[in-house]
Amino acid sequence: MQKEAGIHAKKEEIIAREAELGQYRVDGSFWVDLVNHSADNIDWLVEHGVQLTAVDDYHGTCQFPTFHWYKGGFVSIGYVPYMKEAADKLGTNFLLETTAQSLIFENGVVKGAYANQKGKIIKIKAKATLIATGGVGHSAELIEKQDWQTENLHYCSMPSNTGDGYKMAMSLGA
Repeated sequence: MQKEAGIHAKKEEIIAREAELGQYRVDGSFWVDLVNHSADNIDWLVEHGVQLTAVDDYHGTCQFPTFHWYKGGFVSIGYVPYMKEAADKLGTNFLLETTAQSLIFENGVVKGAYANQKGKIIKIKAKATLIATGGVGHSAELIEKQDWQTENLHYCSMPSNTGDGYKMAMSLGA
């Protein structure tokens, strides 16, 4: 999609800029892997039905014009239905209206989570546990606690990104 749009960005420049934006605290090997496999990742999404319609600089906010837009401009239209279908085929059990409270940690391995489901605490055992809570971007306290430079910081996260997953991971020594 980038090639079709005439977009040419050098991998090295993207990785260097991401390191700078992350105040040089990012895992460089992660960014190298992500950038080197981005086309494969996009192809995988498309193969699973995800609808991508355009690529640009996300309203002028991206250093490089590599932001891929979902159909309709919303993940709820162009992404979620297709990824949910793929996950359903794998037997994934979705627990909606359920908020993780803490992780189950046994013999040095995360084995699931305790969660609040409509006022009741439940124990969820899992083969794999993925923390995908959106980060700490709406918690000035946690951002400052990590000694991040917050001068001129633009908060553009969801109000729900209060660091819940981060706190759970840190409680286990992450």
